[in-house]
Amino acid sequence: MILIVFLFIFVGISLYNLPYKSVNNYINIYTKNEFFYSESISHFLSYNEENNLPEPTVTLKTIRRTINEADILATFEISNYNDNYTLTNVYSGSLLFSLVYSKWNWKIDSITVISDMSKN
Repeated sequence: MILIVFLFIFVGISLYNLPYKSVNNYINIYTKNEFFYSESISHFLSYNEENNLPEPTVTLKTIRRTINEADILATFEISNYNDNYTLTNVYSGSLLFSLVYSKWNWKIDSITVISDMSKN
């Protein structure tokens, strides 16, 4: 009985996190398929290379979630250190991914730039 309860909890959490996982997979595919992305997301994911900076840390947060819609906020942050390992600059930006549930899949409906990558 306890095993069945844990199974239902696991399946419920997995289903709830599918929009989050869809965005995460979309971002992680970038290294293999740069041509696949819109100009806005390409800018975020290549900003570090264009400016000779370290890889960004990407944080995803579910902002809104209904049965068939979800909004995921992706925050990109790059911390730059000098030779003495002192933090010199922080660069950040945010994208909002709007997803819809259709035909048993979560699909990205739109990507909106909330704040462009810039030095803070």
